Amino acid sequence: MKPVTQEQLAIARHVADAFGRPIHVREYLHDSEALAVDILRSDDHPVAGVTSYSTIGLSDVPVPSAVGDGSMRIELVGAARREYELFPNILASTAFLVMQGEDVGDGEAVIHNYVGQYVRDSPVPHVFLTSPFLWPLRPFTSATQTILWLQLVPVSESESAYARARGGAALARLLTGPGVDVYDLHRAPVV
Repeated sequence: MKPVTQEQLAIARHVADAFGRPIHVREYLHDSEALAVDILRSDDHPVAGVTSYSTIGLSDVPVPSAVGDGSMRIELVGAARREYELFPNILASTAFLVMQGEDVGDGEAVIHNYVGQYVRDSPVPHVFLTSPFLWPLRPFTSATQTILWLQLVPVSESESAYARARGGAALARLLTGPGVDVYDLHRAPVV
């Protein structure tokens, strides 16, 4: 287990304020590389029966597409129905991909088959990264860096194609529409 820094504790408090309390933190390790990330969990938030998650520590790694002096960092956030116990593994695997140098751009990236690795029969097997829309997560600024959160939303092949054709912002608008249950890893696609 890696030591926890004061900045990571401050980041965890920042997320906990957005998620509500109580929170729990667990370390996730990569299967074959010396990579680790903590995942913060808050049950029954933002609604009953749903668990919210955030990485803590991904921001220790520079983001490949960062502009300027490299002080912009990211953490990942997501939520799923409580019965999807492997959702934090999806979040951790996506974080490991970023740690290995995957360029997630300015958000609105689609990473293929990261849900499908854990939920084989899911009609939304891909991961869409976008600005958070479930929590009031504002950027976190310390003396050395600014941290932004990207929300991980499972999406279908047709939704991925829609994002490529019309842009991630257009897909994000559809995903926040009425009747879309982004917590359900077995939901029907919106397009």
